[in-house]
Amino acid sequence: MMSTALLLGLIWSGLWMAFLYVIMKCFPWEMLGYKVISEYSWAKSREMGARLRKSAKIPGFKRLFVKMWGPISKKMFGPDAGFGNVFYPKEKDAYRMDITKCPYNSYFTELGTPELTKIFCINDECTYGDIPGLEFIRHTTLGTGACYHAGAFSFV
Repeated sequence: MMSTALLLGLIWSGLWMAFLYVIMKCFPWEMLGYKVISEYSWAKSREMGARLRKSAKIPGFKRLFVKMWGPISKKMFGPDAGFGNVFYPKEKDAYRMDITKCPYNSYFTELGTPELTKIFCINDECTYGDIPGLEFIRHTTLGTGACYHAGAFSFV
């Protein structure tokens, strides 16, 4: 189960961003607000991606990452964290899952800022997209209007 502190931190950061954006939408600063929020968020995601890329140099990291992604994703992106998903059977050197419900999408839609969901989808690409020896594939996202996130990790 995801720790309550981590879940609250994720929700708080997303709600805080939405709050700022809603305020900026009331003024001629809407585009500036979106730009500031997205650039800040993507910078934080790239920092995490840089740590993962550095870790990828450790022998055995890539295989361990794919193997551990199953249990980790079920906690981070499972029902206890507000996500709905489909986990596919294990494949050699690959892990596949689809996200059918996203709490960020739900929160931002309720707040009238569904366009912010796209930022969080892109965060995943900034974090996982450039890990040497791993391929992060996502064909669709809720943030771009699809019905689900279709994604996979695999060795290249």
